Amino acid sequence: MTGTRTNRLLKLVRHNPLEFCLASIIVLVTVVAFLPGVPNDFVHYDDADYVTANPAVQGGFTPSGIRWAFRAVHAATWQPVTWVSHMVDWELYGGWAPGHHLTSLLIHVLSSVLLFVFLERLTGKPFRSALVALLFAVHPLRLESVAWVASRKDVLSTLFLMVTILAYAAWTRGRNPKSYLIALLAFAAGLMSKPMLVTVPALLLLLDYWPLKRVSGAVFEGVASRQTVGSLVLEKAPFAFLSAGSMYAAYMAQKSGAALASSAQLPLALRLDNAAVSFFAYVWKTLWPANLAVFYPHPTDTLPTAPPPNPLRNGGG
Repeated sequence: MTGTRTNRLLKLVRHNPLEFCLASIIVLVTVVAFLPGVPNDFVHYDDADYVTANPAVQGGFTPSGIRWAFRAVHAATWQPVTWVSHMVDWELYGGWAPGHHLTSLLIHVLSSVLLFVFLERLTGKPFRSALVALLFAVHPLRLESVAWVASRKDVLSTLFLMVTILAYAAWTRGRNPKSYLIALLAFAAGLMSKPMLVTVPALLLLLDYWPLKRVSGAVFEGVASRQTVGSLVLEKAPFAFLSAGSMYAAYMAQKSGAALASSAQLPLALRLDNAAVSFFAYVWKTLWPANLAVFYPHPTDTLPTAPPPNPLRNGGG
């Protein structure tokens, strides 16, 4: 079995050495960028709830642990795949924090490589694709997800997102039901890692336009098969169904964990205003990642018109 896998790898390298070299560079740069964080210990912000003071996780990867992961609403979340991931880590490393950090780093490295493969194979632009994947891999906004054990849900859901779009691209090219099923299962696993993937159905529609070029009436050359927007939307129905279920599960988990502010505390208008401000603040920090902080508290009755300042500046807590 090992010999067969080695032969496949060698065949892949010979078939596309440039892709292999660029992927290797992405791996190397990402590891060098994040490796200093691996020796760090756990922190006192959520790591206890997720790992260091969680008896279910510390029970290891067991049938009873898996049942707990899928049944429990813990830390105001329902994220069974993330809990299983932490259980596997505890089985491997126990309370040795660097092992948990290393797993998160390896997951992030794999996600970055898969992003490169997706872009390169669909655009045919290896250097541009490598640059985009590299920017994603080492962007400062990724630091929290990789270096914070309790943020395993971020890197894990991102990995399943990459598998989803790769399988979906394969489905659109070959119309193989197996590829569609893999995309759907990976998406479900991603939602069970962190429900932030609920917007994936919309993302798939964007991918249909570019780089998949499936939209009928669009000005594309060399594309034999195009579909109407209606048929493309209908194709995403199973994904949308999973998104709706995940949103409901997330809402109920937050509600049961008393993590939702009442309408008296935060009126709907203020929530919508905050959503708009947060959206533009996040876009701004993507373009100019300065004044980053671990936690941005809700301003409650006042909303800034500019990205929030760094609370660690000027001696702030």
